[in-house]
Amino acid sequence: MPILMPNSRYRSVGGIVFGGGIALITALTGCATLWDGFGAANPQSCVVTPSLCSAEEYCNPATNQCEIADGGSMPPDSGVDLGELPTKWALVPSGTTVDLRGVWGASSSDAWIVGDAGTILNWNGSTWSSTTSPTAMDLYAIWGTDWKSIFAVGNQGVIVRYNGSQWKSQNSPRPVSLRGVWGLNQDEVWAVGLGGWIFKGGFGNNWSVQLSPTTEDLHAVWGVSENNLWAVGGSQTVVRNTGSGWYIEGTGANSTQNGLWGVNKSNIWSAGTLGSVRFWDGSSWKDLAVNSDVTRSVLYVYGTDASHIWMTGERGLLLFFDGAQWSKLPTGTTSDLNGIVRVGANDLWMVGSHGTILHQTL
Repeated sequence: MPILMPNSRYRSVGGIVFGGGIALITALTGCATLWDGFGAANPQSCVVTPSLCSAEEYCNPATNQCEIADGGSMPPDSGVDLGELPTKWALVPSGTTVDLRGVWGASSSDAWIVGDAGTILNWNGSTWSSTTSPTAMDLYAIWGTDWKSIFAVGNQGVIVRYNGSQWKSQNSPRPVSLRGVWGLNQDEVWAVGLGGWIFKGGFGNNWSVQLSPTTEDLHAVWGVSENNLWAVGGSQTVVRNTGSGWYIEGTGANSTQNGLWGVNKSNIWSAGTLGSVRFWDGSSWKDLAVNSDVTRSVLYVYGTDASHIWMTGERGLLLFFDGAQWSKLPTGTTSDLNGIVRVGANDLWMVGSHGTILHQTL
């Protein structure tokens, strides 16, 4: 049942409906749960009886009445409907018990996982196997452009690169813990880490420090161009680079933002601790009531388009956005889920603590 914050006019941005900067979302727990106390004693209140509202109406908690939202339609789903997604995940042997932190894939027969103690695993289409690693440091994130240009980062400033035949260490400008990596191409790659550090480098082993406006820990980085880059981290810190250097775009509550992914420069999601989920609509960040489970943090955000976005988290948490609503999906595990990736047309991989690898065929 859609719930809309009180307002008189609404607009649709990136598939999410906003009213004066507040998002229209489909609440996971329902109207009565979220708005308990807004005239709850009145049986004619749509807060108490959501079925009073038609499909074209929403329940306005300010008036306890059903109202028609101006411009509240959602765009059509561009891919698989939520109802068609499989719900069962298969546990796949990893051959290790270390925590697995990141996953990335070039094709259905070539995917990579990184984790603690320098662990690097490769999928050849049938099995996962250990690959020679140039480091024993924990690796936290992985990103690539294609099968012969892949980067992973981790503790002590470690940066390793795969060139199509082997992994090699790259020169790091500082021995700091790096937690996120993302790039435009093999020669324009950014890494972020604890203490607000931001590095830029690429295939040519020319990594350098970029001036950071914060000392808050940064956990994820993403962008659409060199003039549209974002990184998120502690205290809901968001730093941005629009071509003239990094600056603080916003800070917030005590929650830490662990994951970041976007469709374009006006449709970006981040999420983290204490149930925090945020959306950038091109002008400002909005806090959304998507994750009602405040006891399990979101650890990673990933998507393929505006109607296929996943958030993985602690103790088996998995949230999915189908372009119109967020839902919590079963995973069959209590392991922390640190990453997810869709490889090819049919394969979804998730990785997590204690060597957990989960696979789903779409």
